[in-house]
Amino acid sequence: MQGVEEEARERVYAAMVGRTGAKSAYIAGYLRTLRTYRAAGVILISAVITPETRQLLGPNVPIISVAISDKSGSPSVAIDDEQAAYDATRHLLRLGHRRIGLLTGDPASVYVAQPRKRGYLRAMTEACCTPVTATGSFFYESGANGVDELLQQDAGLTAIFAMSDEMGAAVVNELQRRGLRVPEDVSVLGFDNTSTSLHVNPPLSTMAQPLEEMGRMAVKKLLRSRDLGPKIMPHRLIERGSTAPPGSTPPSPAPPGTPEPTS
Repeated sequence: MQGVEEEARERVYAAMVGRTGAKSAYIAGYLRTLRTYRAAGVILISAVITPETRQLLGPNVPIISVAISDKSGSPSVAIDDEQAAYDATRHLLRLGHRRIGLLTGDPASVYVAQPRKRGYLRAMTEACCTPVTATGSFFYESGANGVDELLQQDAGLTAIFAMSDEMGAAVVNELQRRGLRVPEDVSVLGFDNTSTSLHVNPPLSTMAQPLEEMGRMAVKKLLRSRDLGPKIMPHRLIERGSTAPPGSTPPSPAPPGTPEPTS
């Protein structure tokens, strides 16, 4: 939202923001309002464009989705979630982990959670490792329950990959509550590179998607209404203190102002 609002302001447009969650009635209400006010275009964050949304807006209002793609060629700005999860899992495998648990997002999230799970499973299968998965919700509250479910399946896990930073932070806190050290006993990897990844000790390694840049790109594409095809943005791994080889001692914290390592 910050990227959308700042790019719109720089182009002398006002951004009308509506928080809808997953409530279709709220979405429909905002779309009707935007059509009434003859909005220059509509950006959906973490929601795909459905026939119903197009019908509510009418044929002449351009629309684009951000941070999610249905792979159909619809207007969107997103990362390749399956490849990003594959790369994240491969990173843990390269560190030497073989018993890696996955804390998924909402399984009903067919455009985000399911592709990320496929990426994890592909990496684990290629490495001849046994997948261990638990269902979360993307939100912090599901992290503790996810740790319990994962450790019940395999008490010897040396790494946990969480599909969001919120769940990753909860995993770190829950492991420490149980007397396990992060990353010496269990490494933890999150996803998104939100501010939450820095508000946990140790700071969370994470697979970053360029969220602010994606919001800005959506505005640019929307205002160039002839350029509304799908846009895949690059993801990148950010290594912090929550991941290390199994059983290793983590490095000393970097001095303030040191650039974060990426790969």
